[in-house]
This record gives sequence, structure tokens and C-alpha cells, in this order.
Amino acid sequence: MPPALANAAFAPDFNKLIDTVVVAEENDFESIQLYVNDTIRSIDYRERLAEAINNSSLKSVVIHFPNVADLKSPLIKATRTLVNTLRKDLKLVGLIHYEDSVELPHFKKLVERGLARTDMPFLSVYIPRFKRMPVGVENSKVNEFDPEHVMRAFYFARFHELPFVFDIGRIMYPKPGEEINETTKQEVYDFIAWLISQLDPAIDVIHTSGKTEWGKFRDFACALGADGDITIPLMSVLKDFSDRGGIVVFEHEDLGQAIDSKKNLEI
Repeated sequence: MPPALANAAFAPDFNKLIDTVVVAEENDFESIQLYVNDTIRSIDYRERLAEAINNSSLKSVVIHFPNVADLKSPLIKATRTLVNTLRKDLKLVGLIHYEDSVELPHFKKLVERGLARTDMPFLSVYIPRFKRMPVGVENSKVNEFDPEHVMRAFYFARFHELPFVFDIGRIMYPKPGEEINETTKQEVYDFIAWLISQLDPAIDVIHTSGKTEWGKFRDFACALGADGDITIPLMSVLKDFSDRGGIVVFEHEDLGQAIDSKKNLEI
């Protein structure tokens, strides 16, 4: 499946959800990712967004929810309404960040209102309840290579038969205290390539972009596959996942970089 354009490409304005649909169409993206926020609580905007999606040639939509602690009932309800009005032939996948530990003072109310699943083994993660759309988890730890955290998220998803969203950019760093050298780089590449081989393209999703340094992502962002991109050694496994029907979301906060990434991945 061709890669997905995220509304993050319009940063710092994350409210351009309809614009994401329009630009995706103009640039032959068949998938989009929408980071939902209070914009869709407006009935008028939500209806216009649904109309834009339903009249498009999009094949899939990924719904990215806010972090667990910030996810409240009105947004879940608004997202439910949106999802229920979308074309039946669309592939829909939702995601929320997997947190190793987080306090959820509003969890009980969400469960009582039927907005969250109750079959989670512990309260540090809960999954919004949707009939039409499976909602999975994404590895959330950033700025260090922590394969143990990634695997906890992965096994949590597999245990509960949920989609797993593998965010590559979040782990393309050294382990704490380690120097960047060819050995430590290869360890990261090998782990990422191995875990991608374990993903199911029918349900799982990959988040990626490009960057030119093994440092903070936003400071060194570039198009995937651009000269100097440290993600280049992973291009073949990313392309294979995409060719087998998996959704690869470009999370660039730059529209030009996202469009160039699509071209580079499809070469």
C-alpha cells in the first residue's frame, strides 16, 4: 500500500485535517494519518472532513489519538461519530501511545461510559472502544534506544490482538551512555529490521521519516532516502512492508519532505 501523509506535515498548524485529505489526493497518497484534536468536535468541521474523505480515492485512514492522560470523553465521542460516517470500504486503524507507567484519574469514568475497554491487564494502558476501527498501541519512549520498551508494547499488542504501530524514529538513538559507532548503529538497524519482519502488514503500521544525525529528530529531519539520511539502510525492509500492503506513515513536520519521502520509497 502506498505510504501515508500525516497532518503533521502542516506543522505548526495541526488543525489542517481537511487540507491533509486534499493534498494527499493531489500527490497520489492513498493513505492519511489524522492526529485528532478538538477541531473535530465541531459538527460542521467533522461533517466536511467526512465528506472530503468519502469523496476521495483514499484507501486507508490512520487515527492517531492524543496521549492517554490527555484523552477525554468528548474527543472519543467525536471521533466515533466521524469514524461511523466514513466509507465502509476504507481500512481504518487507530493508535495510542503505549506508556510503561501513567496515572489515569479519569479511567473509571471512561469505562463507565463505555468509551474504554476493560480487559486490559493493568491501568497504565487503556484502549478506546470502537466497533468499526481496531485501536492499537505505539512505542512511545524517545531519545534513546530502548528495545525492551518497544517489545513490551509489541507483546502487549499481540497479547490483546491489537495493531502494533512501530515508530522507528523514536529509537534511532544510542543506548544511554553509549557512543555512536558502527557497532552501536548496526545494533539499532538489526533490531528494527528484525521487528519489521515480525509485523503483520494487514493490521500493523510503521511510523518513520528521515534524519541526518543520530541526535534529536526534529533538529536533523530530512526526507526519507535523501542524501545523508541515516534511515537509508532500512529502505529495503520499509519498501517490502509497504509492498506487502502495510501502511508506512511519514511523520515529517514538513510537507515537502513528506512528498519527497513518498517518491524515494516508491523508486
